Amino acid sequence: MDRYSKYNKTVILWFDPDKHRYSYTLGDGPAVDVVSVTGVTNLYPKPWLVPWAVKMTAEWWRENYSTVTDDEVALEAAVKASKSARWASADDALKIGDIVHKYAEAYAMGLEPDMPKNKAAKGCCEQFEQWWADNQVVPIKAEHKIFSLKHKYAGTLDLYAEVNGRKAIVDYKSSKVLSPDYFIQNSAYKEALQEEEGEEIPDRYVVRFDKLGGEMEAVEAREQGYDDKDDFTMFRAMLYMHQWVERKK
Repeated sequence: MDRYSKYNKTVILWFDPDKHRYSYTLGDGPAVDVVSVTGVTNLYPKPWLVPWAVKMTAEWWRENYSTVTDDEVALEAAVKASKSARWASADDALKIGDIVHKYAEAYAMGLEPDMPKNKAAKGCCEQFEQWWADNQVVPIKAEHKIFSLKHKYAGTLDLYAEVNGRKAIVDYKSSKVLSPDYFIQNSAYKEALQEEEGEEIPDRYVVRFDKLGGEMEAVEAREQGYDDKDDFTMFRAMLYMHQWVERKK
């Protein structure tokens, strides 16, 4: 169990890396479980995943239909395999995303990570380094555990840094699309860190890595039409929904 002292050592945040669960204690009080930021934002609908899953299944049949016989056992095995096709594709993308995320994490910590051999991962990492240099990024905290005592949620912030001389929340995402819930998520990180630090943080960035295309883009929330107050209001609504669901279990 990992231990983090918060709010002038009046609060202890606990993190169980095996179960990926957070809790906190006040003084000698009992441990109280709190939801993670991603546990809340996972409630955000992602309708594009349905046609993607259908596409992966259809492509499996296109590639394998000639080998499928009318034997009942073989046919059932083929149906089962086609149902799993989307997970095989996702696994490959997740591996690339994990490589890139670990590289960015190490780079932000001032280490000198080895450049990945995978073409897509290498492309993302090279562009990340270029963005870092072009925007004069100065890291303040990397992989930092945050906790909102006011709203009772916790999480892991990828990067708190100065970007072009302005303090900013930076969140890494491995995805083909720039989903609105990314900005809901980093608004929660920003709110909690401001609560902890006692100072305003003006900017929020999402650094998106295209796991298969090898491309990277870094976008600031306001430049995409997002608003701190609106985004955090949405997060609080989703937090309430999560708490409601948990109460009904």
